[in-house]
Amino acid sequence: MIPVDLRKKYPLLEQETYLNTPSTGLITEDIGRAGMMFYNEFQMRGSTYAHELLENEIPAIKDLAANFFECPTRNLAFVPSFTLGLQMLVLSWPKDARIMLLEGDYPSITVPLQRQFKHLTQVKAQPHGFYSTEHISEQIVLTKPQFLVLSQVQYHSGQILDLDSINAACLKVGARLIVDGTQHAGAFPVHFDEHPADVYLCSTYKWLTAGFGAGIAMAKEDYLQQFPLVTGGYGSMNWETGKASEGMQALEPNHRNKPAILCLGEALRLHQELGTKNINTHHLGLMDEFLDRCPENIRITGTKKAKDYAAFCCLDDASGDLHQRLTQDRITHTYRFGRVRLGFHFYNNDEDLEHLLKVLS
Repeated sequence: MIPVDLRKKYPLLEQETYLNTPSTGLITEDIGRAGMMFYNEFQMRGSTYAHELLENEIPAIKDLAANFFECPTRNLAFVPSFTLGLQMLVLSWPKDARIMLLEGDYPSITVPLQRQFKHLTQVKAQPHGFYSTEHISEQIVLTKPQFLVLSQVQYHSGQILDLDSINAACLKVGARLIVDGTQHAGAFPVHFDEHPADVYLCSTYKWLTAGFGAGIAMAKEDYLQQFPLVTGGYGSMNWETGKASEGMQALEPNHRNKPAILCLGEALRLHQELGTKNINTHHLGLMDEFLDRCPENIRITGTKKAKDYAAFCCLDDASGDLHQRLTQDRITHTYRFGRVRLGFHFYNNDEDLEHLLKVLS
């Protein structure tokens, strides 16, 4: 159960109906304060404070993140974002690697892989905007990629993919499954030790509500053995041996973004306090009711089957009229490519849903 008074921690909710977590999650005053605290302390204590964070607080937050995602700490890295994490990861792949993508997936997946690799297969979506699990699986078996890279939740539709079924096809041909969890982590529990992904990366500014500047990367041990990471730098140095560390620390070549990681720690504590299952139940309940009660004249991208959606969906709006109505009624959303995107998180409530339905009607 999400506490009723939780909304008081988000001043913006007093001014508007915020349904734009798929773009940017809101932060509490406590999370914002954690980031500002760094600069206050750093101003007074300089490098002494920075070194204390590196030795104590940041390793503690990494342990917290590892516990939250049910991943061994040694298999988790702090990266600046999903985008940069993936681009460091692929440097260890063979240049002639066979890659499979979903056409129309998040640009931070499609653009760098299209530019760096020649042997690409791209799977098209169905006419209603969702991807077919069966078709993806068939293409995996047919083309035998070495790597399948996709978002577990599609940013342009809200579709949540059945990764267990997709991974079954990957296992048949020995393909490695690389997952963007940015629209998934924080909205759904992530048990990485049981997750089908070989590598799971995410930015933390959306459903994890941690603000900008931090990301998480997790990899299975057998993946790291087969494809050792090749990046490195100051942040990955072991100063006792004078050598660069191997394993996931290779994805931390830079100075850590200390204020962003402090904000992430505060956000993870909030999510633990609320309970990931409670969060998931809450926003999926709002999403299910919206799908059930959405006016028939509103066309939703996809199947309109609740089980196929994460915590958001997209509405067709080629004319822009719906976007204008929502904006006038102070419902914050994303409008892109003739579609309105709306999502519910733990700080949304029944009043937000009723306001949305009233405007749509």
